[in-house]
Amino acid sequence: MTIRLVFVDLNGTLVDDWEQAYHAMCSVFIEHCLTCPSLRDFVTHVAHTGDYLSFYREHGLPEATRDELHAIYLPTYRGSLHTVKTMPGVIYTLQELHQNNTEVHLLTAARKDMADMLIDHAGIRQNCDDFHYHVHNKEMQIRAIIDGMEITPDECVMIGDLPSDVMHATRAGIRGVALQNKHVPTELFETVTNMEYYANDFRGLLAYIAQHSA
Repeated sequence: MTIRLVFVDLNGTLVDDWEQAYHAMCSVFIEHCLTCPSLRDFVTHVAHTGDYLSFYREHGLPEATRDELHAIYLPTYRGSLHTVKTMPGVIYTLQELHQNNTEVHLLTAARKDMADMLIDHAGIRQNCDDFHYHVHNKEMQIRAIIDGMEITPDECVMIGDLPSDVMHATRAGIRGVALQNKHVPTELFETVTNMEYYANDFRGLLAYIAQHSA
Protein backbone atom coordinates (compact mmCIF):
# COMPACT_ATOMS: atom_id res chain seq x y z
CA MET A 1 0.00 0.00 0.00
CA THR A 2 1.35 3.42 -1.00
CA ILE A 3 0.85 6.57 1.07
CA ARG A 4 -0.84 8.94 -1.37
CA LEU A 5 -2.22 11.65 0.91
CA VAL A 6 -0.55 13.40 3.84
CA PHE A 7 -2.48 15.64 6.22
CA VAL A 8 -0.33 18.13 8.12
CA ASP A 9 -1.11 20.37 11.08
CA LEU A 10 0.21 23.93 10.92
CA ASN A 11 0.91 25.49 14.33
CA GLY A 12 3.61 23.63 16.22
CA THR A 13 4.10 21.20 13.33
CA LEU A 14 5.11 23.16 10.25
CA VAL A 15 6.00 26.28 12.23
CA ASP A 16 7.40 26.71 15.74
CA ASP A 17 5.02 29.28 17.21
CA TRP A 18 3.91 28.05 20.64
CA GLU A 19 5.58 30.96 22.42
CA GLN A 20 4.09 33.53 20.04
CA ALA A 21 0.68 31.93 20.41
CA TYR A 22 1.05 32.04 24.18
CA HIS A 23 1.86 35.76 24.23
CA ALA A 24 -1.08 36.46 21.94
CA MET A 25 -3.30 34.40 24.24
CA CYS A 26 -2.04 36.41 27.22
CA SER A 27 -3.09 39.62 25.47
CA VAL A 28 -6.68 38.34 25.55
CA PHE A 29 -6.55 37.79 29.32
CA ILE A 30 -4.90 41.16 29.88
CA GLU A 31 -7.62 42.84 27.82
CA HIS A 32 -10.20 41.26 30.14
CA CYS A 33 -8.21 42.14 33.30
CA LEU A 34 -7.56 38.49 34.11
CA THR A 35 -4.39 36.71 35.20
CA CYS A 36 -2.77 34.88 32.32
CA PRO A 37 -2.46 31.10 32.80
CA SER A 38 0.96 29.50 32.42
CA LEU A 39 2.40 28.33 29.12
CA ARG A 40 2.33 24.75 30.40
CA ASP A 41 -1.38 25.00 31.26
CA PHE A 42 -2.02 26.43 27.82
CA VAL A 43 -0.09 23.69 25.99
CA THR A 44 -1.52 20.86 28.10
CA HIS A 45 -5.14 21.93 27.62
CA VAL A 46 -4.89 22.52 23.89
CA ALA A 47 -2.87 19.32 23.44
CA HIS A 48 -5.80 17.22 24.64
CA THR A 49 -8.71 19.17 23.16
CA GLY A 50 -7.26 20.85 20.09
CA ASP A 51 -9.71 23.68 20.76
CA TYR A 52 -8.49 27.06 21.97
CA LEU A 53 -12.01 28.25 22.78
CA SER A 54 -12.49 25.70 25.53
CA PHE A 55 -9.27 26.94 27.15
CA TYR A 56 -10.67 30.47 27.37
CA ARG A 57 -14.00 29.12 28.58
CA GLU A 58 -12.37 27.26 31.46
CA HIS A 59 -10.19 30.19 32.48
CA GLY A 60 -12.69 32.96 33.09
CA LEU A 61 -14.03 33.96 29.66
CA PRO A 62 -17.26 31.96 29.28
CA GLU A 63 -19.14 34.66 27.36
CA ALA A 64 -16.49 35.72 24.82
CA THR A 65 -17.13 34.59 21.25
CA ARG A 66 -14.51 33.22 18.88
CA ASP A 67 -14.71 36.43 16.85
CA GLU A 68 -14.13 38.62 19.91
CA LEU A 69 -11.18 36.55 21.08
CA HIS A 70 -9.64 36.47 17.60
CA ALA A 71 -9.92 40.25 17.26
CA ILE A 72 -7.67 40.67 20.30
CA TYR A 73 -5.40 37.71 19.61
CA LEU A 74 -4.49 38.34 15.96
CA PRO A 75 -2.81 41.79 16.21
CA THR A 76 -0.50 40.58 18.99
CA TYR A 77 0.33 37.42 17.08
CA ARG A 78 0.94 39.37 13.86
CA GLY A 79 3.37 41.62 15.71
CA SER A 80 5.57 38.62 16.53
CA LEU A 81 5.27 36.87 13.17
CA HIS A 82 8.86 37.76 12.24
CA THR A 83 10.10 35.59 15.13
CA VAL A 84 8.21 32.46 14.02
CA LYS A 85 10.53 29.79 12.61
CA THR A 86 9.72 27.04 10.14
CA MET A 87 10.31 23.64 11.71
CA PRO A 88 13.52 21.83 10.67
CA GLY A 89 13.11 19.64 7.61
CA VAL A 90 9.70 21.01 6.61
CA ILE A 91 10.65 22.65 3.30
CA TYR A 92 12.75 19.69 2.16
CA THR A 93 10.07 17.16 3.13
CA LEU A 94 7.21 19.01 1.46
CA GLN A 95 9.26 19.42 -1.70
CA GLU A 96 10.04 15.70 -1.76
CA LEU A 97 6.39 14.78 -1.22
CA HIS A 98 5.37 17.16 -4.00
CA GLN A 99 7.93 15.70 -6.40
CA ASN A 100 6.76 12.17 -5.54
CA ASN A 101 3.15 13.12 -6.36
CA THR A 102 2.04 12.63 -2.77
CA GLU A 103 -0.78 15.06 -2.03
CA VAL A 104 -0.35 17.32 0.98
CA HIS A 105 -3.40 18.82 2.68
CA LEU A 106 -2.88 21.38 5.42
CA LEU A 107 -5.44 20.89 8.19
CA THR A 108 -5.54 23.63 10.80
CA ALA A 109 -7.75 25.09 13.50
CA ALA A 110 -6.38 28.53 12.60
CA ARG A 111 -8.59 30.96 10.71
CA LYS A 112 -7.73 31.71 7.10
CA ASP A 113 -6.32 35.18 7.77
CA MET A 114 -3.90 33.89 10.39
CA ALA A 115 -3.05 30.65 8.57
CA ASP A 116 -2.36 32.38 5.24
CA MET A 117 -0.04 34.79 7.01
CA LEU A 118 1.93 31.84 8.44
CA ILE A 119 1.90 29.83 5.23
CA ASP A 120 3.42 32.70 3.26
CA HIS A 121 5.89 33.51 6.03
CA ALA A 122 7.08 29.88 6.05
CA GLY A 123 7.21 29.70 2.24
CA ILE A 124 5.25 26.45 1.98
CA ARG A 125 2.25 27.40 -0.14
CA GLN A 126 3.60 26.02 -3.41
CA ASN A 127 4.18 22.59 -1.87
CA CYS A 128 0.68 22.09 -0.45
CA ASP A 129 -2.18 20.84 -2.61
CA ASP A 130 -5.09 22.04 -0.48
CA PHE A 131 -5.79 24.09 2.63
CA HIS A 132 -8.50 23.48 5.22
CA TYR A 133 -8.93 26.35 7.68
CA HIS A 134 -10.69 26.83 11.02
CA VAL A 135 -11.18 23.07 11.46
CA HIS A 136 -12.36 22.19 14.96
CA ASN A 137 -13.15 18.53 14.27
CA LYS A 138 -10.26 17.13 12.27
CA GLU A 139 -11.71 13.62 12.32
CA MET A 140 -14.84 14.70 10.46
CA GLN A 141 -12.85 16.88 8.05
CA ILE A 142 -10.47 14.02 7.24
CA ARG A 143 -13.40 11.69 6.58
CA ALA A 144 -15.08 14.26 4.33
CA ILE A 145 -11.90 14.82 2.31
CA ILE A 146 -11.26 11.11 1.81
CA ASP A 147 -14.89 10.49 0.86
CA GLY A 148 -14.52 13.05 -1.94
CA MET A 149 -11.44 11.36 -3.40
CA GLU A 150 -10.59 8.04 -4.98
CA ILE A 151 -8.45 7.08 -2.03
CA THR A 152 -8.64 4.75 0.96
CA PRO A 153 -7.78 5.47 4.62
CA ASP A 154 -4.84 3.05 4.39
CA GLU A 155 -3.27 5.40 1.87
CA CYS A 156 -3.36 8.38 4.23
CA VAL A 157 -1.33 9.63 7.17
CA MET A 158 -1.50 12.69 9.40
CA ILE A 159 1.34 14.36 11.26
CA GLY A 160 0.75 16.81 14.11
CA ASP A 161 2.34 17.93 17.36
CA LEU A 162 -0.68 17.32 19.61
CA PRO A 163 -2.27 14.16 21.01
CA SER A 164 -5.58 15.50 19.67
CA ASP A 165 -4.15 15.50 16.12
CA VAL A 166 -3.18 11.85 16.39
CA MET A 167 -6.46 10.87 18.04
CA HIS A 168 -8.53 12.58 15.33
CA ALA A 169 -6.46 10.82 12.67
CA THR A 170 -6.84 7.36 14.16
CA ARG A 171 -10.56 7.84 14.78
CA ALA A 172 -10.89 8.75 11.10
CA GLY A 173 -9.23 5.42 10.26
CA ILE A 174 -5.89 6.79 9.04
CA ARG A 175 -2.37 6.61 10.45
CA GLY A 176 -1.33 9.17 13.05
CA VAL A 177 2.24 10.37 13.56
CA ALA A 178 3.31 12.66 16.41
CA LEU A 179 5.95 15.30 15.76
CA GLN A 180 7.87 15.98 18.95
CA ASN A 181 8.75 19.56 19.77
CA LYS A 182 10.16 21.32 22.83
CA HIS A 183 6.79 22.55 24.06
CA VAL A 184 4.50 19.49 24.08
CA PRO A 185 5.65 16.99 26.74
CA THR A 186 6.10 13.45 25.46
CA GLU A 187 4.10 12.06 28.40
CA LEU A 188 0.96 13.72 27.04
CA PHE A 189 0.96 11.07 24.31
CA GLU A 190 1.07 8.12 26.71
CA THR A 191 -2.70 7.60 26.65
CA VAL A 192 -2.98 7.90 22.86
CA THR A 193 -3.87 4.57 21.28
CA ASN A 194 -2.93 3.41 17.78
CA MET A 195 -0.29 6.10 17.41
CA GLU A 196 2.29 5.09 14.83
CA TYR A 197 5.44 6.78 16.17
CA TYR A 198 7.17 10.00 17.27
CA ALA A 199 9.10 11.99 14.67
CA ASN A 200 11.84 14.20 16.11
CA ASP A 201 12.38 15.89 12.75
CA PHE A 202 9.83 16.48 10.03
CA ARG A 203 12.06 14.59 7.59
CA GLY A 204 11.24 11.45 9.56
CA LEU A 205 7.91 11.47 7.73
CA LEU A 206 9.71 10.55 4.49
CA ALA A 207 11.32 7.50 6.09
CA TYR A 208 7.96 6.53 7.56
CA ILE A 209 6.23 6.79 4.18
CA ALA A 210 8.97 4.78 2.49
CA GLN A 211 8.67 2.09 5.16
CA HIS A 212 4.88 1.85 4.77
CA SER A 213 4.73 1.99 0.99
CA ALA A 214 4.87 -1.18 -1.05
